[in-house]
Amino acid sequence: MRFKSSVFLFFTLLVLTSFQQKNELNLNNEIWFKTISPESHLKWRATHLGGIAPRYGKIFLQEGQILVQGNKIERLSCLIDMNSILVENFKKKDAQNAITLAQHLKSSYFFNTERYPTSTFKMTKIELGNQKYTSKITGNLTILNSTHPISFFCNVQHNENSIEIHSEKFKIDRTLWKLNYHKENSKGISPDNIISNSIEFEISLKMNR
Repeated sequence: MRFKSSVFLFFTLLVLTSFQQKNELNLNNEIWFKTISPESHLKWRATHLGGIAPRYGKIFLQEGQILVQGNKIERLSCLIDMNSILVENFKKKDAQNAITLAQHLKSSYFFNTERYPTSTFKMTKIELGNQKYTSKITGNLTILNSTHPISFFCNVQHNENSIEIHSEKFKIDRTLWKLNYHKENSKGISPDNIISNSIEFEISLKMNR
């Protein structure tokens, strides 16, 4: 009887120890996600002064790296392909207008993609989010060789094979990155041609191992 009890106790301790070690391994395990999904993109929206004549579309993400450790994002960086800018606010019959505006956005008046074909984002901090979003991410956004911090709330979901990040709609002041074309209070520019300093973004990122 004592022998059976001892054997049972031994196997119970063995199972519990194995379970504990497995949990510790899972908590400390580093998972790198380095393969970006082709549909990963950045939605953008801009308007003329007063919120009129909205223009919007997508910019696709080119590369990325995310490190998850202990169920928490420790590192996140991505490369934004500025030559992939799409304009989506025009109807099909006005497709040429969309092409013309995309070319204008790529020119030296705006993103100057010939000289700066990519922009970058590198996370510096992640915090708990609010009732609607799981996380708040802060990081450095580089456009036109100018770097400034931004923050946004987002939902993060991941498993061992993939990770997804979907952000809220958030705004930046484009003039901080020297995107000054027809900015607010520009002299000699008709009010009808003034473009709001704010650009709205929304991030949708999916990566695999």
